[in-house]
Amino acid sequence: MDIDQKIENLIQEIGKEYTTLPYVYLNDDTFQPGKSTVLYNSPYWSHEEAIAGIKSLLLSKWLVGGSDTHLFETKFARAINDKYALLVNSGSSANLVMIAAIKKMKAWPDGSEILTGAVGFPTTLSVLPQNNLVPVFLDVELDSLNIDISQIEKKITPKTVAIFLSPAMGNPPDMDYILDICRIHKITLILDGCDSLGSKWRGKFLNEYALATSESLYPAHILSVIQGGIVSSSDKELITLARSFAQWGKKCFCQSVQNLLPNGACGERFKGWLYPVYEEVVDHRYVFGEMGYNLIPPELCGSIGLEQLKKMDEVFDKRKKNHKIVSNLFLKYIDGIRLPTKLEYSDPVWFGNGIICENKELKHKLVAYLERCKIQTRNLFGGNLLIQPGFSHLGNFKDYPNSNQILSLVFFTGCPPHYGPNILNYNEQNWTTKDNQFVNRA
Repeated sequence: MDIDQKIENLIQEIGKEYTTLPYVYLNDDTFQPGKSTVLYNSPYWSHEEAIAGIKSLLLSKWLVGGSDTHLFETKFARAINDKYALLVNSGSSANLVMIAAIKKMKAWPDGSEILTGAVGFPTTLSVLPQNNLVPVFLDVELDSLNIDISQIEKKITPKTVAIFLSPAMGNPPDMDYILDICRIHKITLILDGCDSLGSKWRGKFLNEYALATSESLYPAHILSVIQGGIVSSSDKELITLARSFAQWGKKCFCQSVQNLLPNGACGERFKGWLYPVYEEVVDHRYVFGEMGYNLIPPELCGSIGLEQLKKMDEVFDKRKKNHKIVSNLFLKYIDGIRLPTKLEYSDPVWFGNGIICENKELKHKLVAYLERCKIQTRNLFGGNLLIQPGFSHLGNFKDYPNSNQILSLVFFTGCPPHYGPNILNYNEQNWTTKDNQFVNRA
């Protein structure tokens, strides 16, 4: 038996022993009421992901950007009905190279304007000024927590080139209206799908409506490869540009085993690539067309991703079911709250259970109570980002009154696929205890 087979057998043997992984902190079977924390999210892994990652690390010929990475990109794109995808080291990096690639491909001049929400995750916003683009902010709807679409046309100017959409909690806004606006004004729809992987509008994935989409594969997100992000599109030029930005800005497009070909995938690796500035023969692998970054993830992320894709439909289904159960518990027992509205043609894969409180006192009391019960809560990210120190120079937060209420009135809890009878029963028991001051409907 060769060393590779011995290592693989050992990994399989260890993997079968550890059906519950210590770093996957959420498991319904091992949950201990009052002792275990009910996390809002956690990687939905079993020993298959661990085995894939260890095998990749020990047995793969690649440490970064190898055959599993390339296969994962291909299968991921196919799974969400896009043609091409690029795996990078985070969802934030996915946003960065996606915007850079679109700007380059569309030849947008510096100072072009992008419509985006005042409420959201910081790296949806930061990538715009980082690419010398100007964010133009939209307030939120307090019913849906999404952008106020009635403001879109009022904010469009001759400099407007795109809408950068990030559905709150995975809940789609009125995509028909947004697409009509984009068509009428000839502007581009870009999707930050980091919280909305799997969500649909009129039976199609949200990414199918956008020129390009980013996704996060961080441990707290819908799929996880430890740390990663992905850009998908059906535009090959866009993904080629994004790949260049993610890989030092190089012009060579060889991937995986193509890098072992003596003359590369193009068959012309060595020629005068820099002519007429430099007339000698140059290796195409060291020709740089962009000012790029190194955002390449480890190969084992691609290996783990292949296992995660097998669970994707299961994850989508369980998130929808758990969202309904947890939401109904809040509505059953707590007065003074409501849930984000869901539109007729939407089918969200929920990132979390959004709770909108009628006043800030209720929000703070509810959050404090849940945290005491070891049930994690989260704010709707940074609320109005213009009140955050790192973003206050981009606009006046006072111009967005609804957004200013988000941190005061809104929070969310989890609905990940790990929640089973034990965790869900514990959630309900906390609303039915005698000392629970919030129970008004039981």
